[in-house]
Amino acid sequence: MRDEWSSASHAYPRQGLDDDLCEQNANNCSVVAKRTFGTTSFLFPGDTEEEQEELLLNDADVKKALNADVLKVAHHGSDTSSSPEFLEAVSPTWMVISAGKKDEGTNKGYKHPRLSTVRNLLAFAGDQTGARTIDAYDATKKQWSQLRIWGRLFVTAKDGTVVLSTDGTDVRKN
Repeated sequence: MRDEWSSASHAYPRQGLDDDLCEQNANNCSVVAKRTFGTTSFLFPGDTEEEQEELLLNDADVKKALNADVLKVAHHGSDTSSSPEFLEAVSPTWMVISAGKKDEGTNKGYKHPRLSTVRNLLAFAGDQTGARTIDAYDATKKQWSQLRIWGRLFVTAKDGTVVLSTDGTDVRKN
């Protein structure tokens, strides 16, 4: 594998990232990594939130490099990340949200994934095959809702461990 962002100018957070931003919200100092094998790429944005997404999008070189086949969805599908603008730049074909089950463990407080984020992701999920129902938290109504997801969008609370692999050309779910 080669690291798409191996040069210092494409690593995030960049050296000298505003310490105040990190102190205000450590999630916005998440390491963002992109791995490419052959023509297939995977983007791992950590717990990146809106402020860091804006920094990434405002850097023209980085914005071009965000495009990826697979997106490990940032911050467990929180509504503080995965903005429509960020998702458009990434333009993922496959997406995985790592989130716990409704009201279990730390998800009693965090309530991930968020309904608005899952709806944004569905625009990239592909054909409406393999439909299944998940729990997603509607922050506007302050309640859990059930939502159908499909295609190449996976949520670990529903789908369990998700393993995606590539031969450098195609991605497949194992």
